[in-house]
This record gives sequence, structure tokens and C-alpha cells, in this order.
Amino acid sequence: MPDHDKKILIVDDFGKTGKILVEMLDHLHVASESVENSEQAFLKLRECDYDLVIADSRMPKVNGVSLLKQIRQTKPATKIALMSTFDSAGTQRMVATDGIDYYLPKPVKLSHLEKIIADLSK
Repeated sequence: MPDHDKKILIVDDFGKTGKILVEMLDHLHVASESVENSEQAFLKLRECDYDLVIADSRMPKVNGVSLLKQIRQTKPATKIALMSTFDSAGTQRMVATDGIDYYLPKPVKLSHLEKIIADLSK
């Protein structure tokens, strides 16, 4: 049964990725849900406070970095993580300069999620 003390929102335009991450987080007993775009993400953020939002770096309309910057302005206590298939110096620089709390390389490993969940629990 998921631990409802922590809530995570996943934003990824490829729905299958979100479903896989929800399953991985369920395995870690963490409540999570997935949406496929920034509009859906903001609707969910109005309904609920999340401990963490994980967003893909490349999405149509609003990319992950822009989405996470907007979340940082409206929900400053929410931790944010950026997922990317491209582990470039530029992506790492964005994480460092844009106030992103975590970087998750794709494919996301369960061990990476475990570390983030442990950090959220501190």
C-alpha cells in the first residue's frame, strides 16, 4: 500500500514513461500519479500539494525546465526533478543554474528514485 506521506507528480508527454514511473514508485510505497502535459500538471497542482514533481526535459509547448521554473514560482516548497535522455553538460548546467533539485537520467533507475525518496524523507 502506498505511503501517502509523500506525493509525487510525474509530467511526461510519453504516457508509457509516466506509467512505468508510477509503478516504480508504487514498488517504493510512494503515492504518485502521472500526467502528459503542463496544462494537466497545473490542474493537479491546484488540487494537491506534491512533495516532488518530476518532469521530462523535452516536451511540446512547455518544456520541462520552463514548467519546473513556473512550479518553483507558484509552489516554492515543492522539490523538482528534471528527467532527460541527454546527459549533457548543458543539461547539468541547467539543473545547477535553474534551481532544479534533482536530475534523473533516462532510463530512470529504481536506485535513483530510492535516493530521492530518502532525501525527501529527511
